[in-house]
Amino acid sequence: MDSFAETDFESVLKHRGWDKNFYIKLLEEFVVRYASITQDIKNSLNSGDITAARVLTHTLKGVAGNLSINLIFKTTQKLEEEINKENRNNYDDFLNIIRKSIDQTATYVQQLSKNNTAPSSVSDSSLKNAGPYLKKLAKLLRDGNLEATDYFDTIKPLITNNRFKEELEKLEYCINSLDFEPAMEELSKIADECNISLKGRTDE
Repeated sequence: MDSFAETDFESVLKHRGWDKNFYIKLLEEFVVRYASITQDIKNSLNSGDITAARVLTHTLKGVAGNLSINLIFKTTQKLEEEINKENRNNYDDFLNIIRKSIDQTATYVQQLSKNNTAPSSVSDSSLKNAGPYLKKLAKLLRDGNLEATDYFDTIKPLITNNRFKEELEKLEYCINSLDFEPAMEELSKIADECNISLKGRTDE
Protein backbone atom coordinates (compact mmCIF):
# COMPACT_ATOMS: atom_id res chain seq x y z
CA MET A 1 0.00 0.00 0.00
CA ASP A 2 1.46 3.34 -1.03
CA SER A 3 1.85 5.83 1.79
CA PHE A 4 1.45 8.82 -0.46
CA ALA A 5 -0.42 8.34 -3.73
CA GLU A 6 -0.81 11.26 -6.12
CA THR A 7 -4.53 11.37 -5.36
CA ASP A 8 -3.65 11.95 -1.68
CA PHE A 9 -1.39 14.86 -2.59
CA GLU A 10 -4.01 16.58 -4.71
CA SER A 11 -6.69 15.89 -2.10
CA VAL A 12 -4.61 17.51 0.64
CA LEU A 13 -3.97 20.61 -1.49
CA LYS A 14 -7.70 20.97 -2.10
CA HIS A 15 -8.77 20.24 1.47
CA ARG A 16 -6.13 22.34 3.21
CA GLY A 17 -6.01 25.14 0.67
CA TRP A 18 -2.23 24.87 0.63
CA ASP A 19 0.13 26.20 -2.01
CA LYS A 20 1.76 23.29 -3.88
CA ASN A 21 5.30 24.59 -3.47
CA PHE A 22 4.82 25.02 0.28
CA TYR A 23 3.57 21.48 0.67
CA ILE A 24 6.49 20.05 -1.29
CA LYS A 25 8.88 21.93 0.99
CA LEU A 26 7.15 20.59 4.08
CA LEU A 27 7.31 17.04 2.77
CA GLU A 28 10.97 17.40 1.82
CA GLU A 29 11.75 18.57 5.33
CA PHE A 30 9.74 15.69 6.79
CA VAL A 31 11.53 12.88 4.94
CA VAL A 32 14.95 14.33 5.77
CA ARG A 33 14.22 14.99 9.45
CA TYR A 34 12.56 11.64 10.11
CA ALA A 35 14.60 9.35 7.84
CA SER A 36 16.09 7.45 10.80
CA ILE A 37 13.35 7.86 13.39
CA THR A 38 12.18 4.23 13.28
CA GLN A 39 15.70 3.11 14.19
CA ASP A 40 15.78 5.71 16.97
CA ILE A 41 12.49 4.41 18.34
CA LYS A 42 13.71 0.81 18.10
CA ASN A 43 16.96 1.67 19.90
CA SER A 44 15.00 3.33 22.70
CA LEU A 45 12.71 0.33 23.05
CA ASN A 46 15.61 -2.13 23.02
CA SER A 47 17.44 -0.15 25.70
CA GLY A 48 14.31 -0.04 27.86
CA ASP A 49 13.85 3.71 27.52
CA ILE A 50 10.08 3.57 27.04
CA THR A 51 9.66 7.28 27.75
CA ALA A 52 11.99 8.27 24.90
CA ALA A 53 10.23 5.84 22.57
CA ARG A 54 6.85 7.35 23.49
CA VAL A 55 8.09 10.89 22.88
CA LEU A 56 9.59 10.03 19.47
CA THR A 57 6.46 8.15 18.40
CA HIS A 58 4.13 10.90 19.61
CA THR A 59 6.18 13.55 17.80
CA LEU A 60 6.15 11.59 14.53
CA LYS A 61 2.41 11.02 14.87
CA GLY A 62 1.79 14.74 15.36
CA VAL A 63 3.91 15.82 12.41
CA ALA A 64 2.45 13.18 10.08
CA GLY A 65 -1.02 14.27 11.14
CA ASN A 66 -0.25 17.94 10.52
CA LEU A 67 1.00 17.07 7.03
CA SER A 68 -1.90 14.67 6.32
CA ILE A 69 0.40 11.70 5.68
CA ASN A 70 -2.35 9.39 6.77
CA LEU A 71 -0.76 5.94 6.70
CA ILE A 72 2.18 7.08 8.84
CA PHE A 73 -0.17 8.94 11.17
CA LYS A 74 -2.48 5.94 11.67
CA THR A 75 0.39 3.48 12.10
CA THR A 76 2.25 5.63 14.63
CA GLN A 77 -1.04 6.03 16.48
CA LYS A 78 -1.29 2.23 16.74
CA LEU A 79 2.38 1.93 17.70
CA GLU A 80 1.89 4.51 20.44
CA GLU A 81 -1.00 2.45 21.83
CA GLU A 82 1.14 -0.71 21.81
CA ILE A 83 4.00 1.08 23.55
CA ASN A 84 1.63 2.34 26.23
CA LYS A 85 0.43 -1.25 26.72
CA GLU A 86 4.06 -2.46 26.57
CA ASN A 87 2.94 -5.04 24.04
CA ARG A 88 6.40 -5.79 22.65
CA ASN A 89 5.25 -8.44 20.17
CA ASN A 90 3.83 -5.83 17.78
CA TYR A 91 6.58 -3.18 17.89
CA ASP A 92 8.61 -4.45 14.94
CA ASP A 93 5.61 -4.89 12.63
CA PHE A 94 4.48 -1.30 13.09
CA LEU A 95 8.03 0.08 12.87
CA ASN A 96 8.57 -1.75 9.57
CA ILE A 97 5.37 -0.29 8.12
CA ILE A 98 6.39 3.22 9.22
CA ARG A 99 9.91 2.85 7.81
CA LYS A 100 8.64 1.64 4.44
CA SER A 101 6.03 4.40 4.38
CA ILE A 102 8.65 7.09 5.01
CA ASP A 103 10.82 5.60 2.23
CA GLN A 104 7.84 5.56 -0.16
CA THR A 105 6.99 9.14 0.74
CA ALA A 106 10.62 10.17 0.14
CA THR A 107 10.54 8.58 -3.33
CA TYR A 108 7.30 10.34 -4.22
CA VAL A 109 8.51 13.70 -2.90
CA GLN A 110 11.76 13.34 -4.85
CA GLN A 111 9.72 12.94 -8.02
CA LEU A 112 7.57 15.94 -7.12
CA SER A 113 10.69 18.04 -6.52
CA LYS A 114 12.15 17.12 -9.91
CA ASN A 115 8.97 18.29 -11.60
CA ASN A 116 8.76 21.45 -9.52
CA THR A 117 10.55 24.38 -11.16
CA ALA A 118 9.21 27.14 -8.92
CA PRO A 119 11.69 29.22 -6.86
CA SER A 120 12.36 27.97 -3.35
CA SER A 121 11.82 31.27 -1.57
CA VAL A 122 8.38 31.95 -0.16
CA SER A 123 6.49 34.99 -1.40
CA ASP A 124 4.42 37.22 0.86
CA SER A 125 1.34 36.17 -1.09
CA SER A 126 2.08 32.50 -0.45
CA LEU A 127 2.91 33.23 3.16
CA LYS A 128 -0.70 34.33 3.65
CA ASN A 129 -1.69 30.72 2.92
CA ALA A 130 0.04 29.79 6.16
CA GLY A 131 -2.44 31.86 8.17
CA PRO A 132 -4.23 28.90 9.82
CA TYR A 133 -0.89 27.44 10.92
CA LEU A 134 0.37 30.72 12.29
CA LYS A 135 -2.90 30.92 14.23
CA LYS A 136 -2.35 27.46 15.67
CA LEU A 137 1.24 28.34 16.61
CA ALA A 138 -0.03 31.52 18.27
CA LYS A 139 -2.52 29.53 20.32
CA LEU A 140 0.18 27.09 21.45
CA LEU A 141 2.39 30.01 22.46
CA ARG A 142 -0.41 31.78 24.35
CA ASP A 143 -1.23 28.55 26.19
CA GLY A 144 2.42 27.92 27.05
CA ASN A 145 2.08 24.56 25.33
CA LEU A 146 5.43 22.80 24.87
CA GLU A 147 4.16 21.31 21.61
CA ALA A 148 4.92 24.74 20.12
CA THR A 149 8.54 23.65 19.60
CA ASP A 150 7.66 20.61 17.49
CA TYR A 151 4.90 22.48 15.68
CA PHE A 152 7.25 25.30 14.73
CA ASP A 153 9.69 22.75 13.29
CA THR A 154 6.84 21.32 11.23
CA ILE A 155 5.74 24.61 9.68
CA LYS A 156 9.16 26.29 9.48
CA PRO A 157 9.63 25.51 5.75
CA LEU A 158 6.17 26.95 5.15
CA ILE A 159 7.05 30.35 6.61
CA THR A 160 10.67 30.73 5.46
CA ASN A 161 10.89 34.14 3.83
CA ASN A 162 13.90 36.41 3.34
CA ARG A 163 11.83 39.49 4.13
CA PHE A 164 11.26 38.20 7.66
CA LYS A 165 14.64 36.51 8.14
CA GLU A 166 15.51 38.41 11.32
CA GLU A 167 12.06 37.97 12.88
CA LEU A 168 12.02 34.26 12.08
CA GLU A 169 15.46 33.76 13.61
CA LYS A 170 14.34 35.53 16.79
CA LEU A 171 11.08 33.55 16.78
CA GLU A 172 12.92 30.24 16.48
CA TYR A 173 15.40 31.19 19.22
CA CYS A 174 12.63 32.21 21.61
CA ILE A 175 10.57 29.08 20.96
CA ASN A 176 13.56 26.78 21.42
CA SER A 177 14.36 28.64 24.65
CA LEU A 178 10.72 28.13 25.75
CA ASP A 179 10.44 31.91 26.04
CA PHE A 180 6.96 32.07 24.60
CA GLU A 181 6.00 35.68 25.35
CA PRO A 182 8.71 37.30 23.18
CA ALA A 183 8.13 34.52 20.63
CA MET A 184 4.54 35.68 20.40
CA GLU A 185 5.73 39.24 19.85
CA GLU A 186 7.89 38.18 16.88
CA LEU A 187 5.10 36.08 15.43
CA SER A 188 2.72 39.02 15.73
CA LYS A 189 5.15 41.25 13.79
CA ILE A 190 5.19 38.79 10.88
CA ALA A 191 1.42 38.34 10.95
CA ASP A 192 0.80 42.09 11.07
CA GLU A 193 3.06 42.73 8.07
CA CYS A 194 1.15 40.10 6.07
CA ASN A 195 -2.28 41.24 7.30
CA ILE A 196 -2.87 37.87 8.96
CA SER A 197 -5.09 37.79 12.03
CA LEU A 198 -3.87 35.46 14.76
CA LYS A 199 -7.32 35.26 16.29
CA GLY A 200 -10.12 32.89 15.42
CA ARG A 201 -10.37 29.29 14.24
CA THR A 202 -7.25 27.16 14.07
CA ASP A 203 -6.62 23.84 12.37
CA GLU A 204 -6.54 20.94 14.78
